[in-house]
Amino acid sequence: PQVFEPGNAWLHNSSIQVYSSDYVRLKELTFNYYLPQGMLKKWKITSAKLFVAGYNVLLFTKYPVGDPESGRDGENDAARNQSANANFLNPPLQRSLNFGINLSF
Repeated sequence: PQVFEPGNAWLHNSSIQVYSSDYVRLKELTFNYYLPQGMLKKWKITSAKLFVAGYNVLLFTKYPVGDPESGRDGENDAARNQSANANFLNPPLQRSLNFGINLSF
């Protein structure tokens, strides 16, 4: 077996667990629909808008350990919850979907 010597540290470096973190993300998407005025007159509503809004809707990546944007690297090993420069055990970014209606009388 090879003995680790400080002068031969380069012999122990490897890129076997270095991955490309390229990604494409759809961060925010909103759809609005305004109800027709003719439908609203009998309820004495001047305008009505229905909407759906999504946050962190889609993520396309080949990164094998989750979300490439959710890493938590600290300034030293004690500040991390994992080994140096790894994204394991990180929670994913929150994804949300909101529905609503805006009415004007």
